[in-house]
Amino acid sequence: MQTPILPPSLTAGTPERPTVRQAAREFETAFLVEMLKAARQANEPLAEEREMTGAENYQEFAERYLAEELAGKNVLGFAQLLERELTG
Repeated sequence: MQTPILPPSLTAGTPERPTVRQAAREFETAFLVEMLKAARQANEPLAEEREMTGAENYQEFAERYLAEELAGKNVLGFAQLLERELTG
């Protein structure tokens, strides 16, 4: 038997599954965005110094899009795990 991650006080009222599913997917997306951003920032010292007017914005959009696609395909499985824990 698997021990729940959340305490019973937080899981007493079972939330609606579509709401939980959306929140879990958004959490996974936010996690992936931060992971991609950290990977990019770790690589920046290796890149040549260059002036990038507006390119950072496009990079952030691309990272967000990639994170949403990955989360939508349940690549890491965080959303599914969270949904299962929150809905019992």
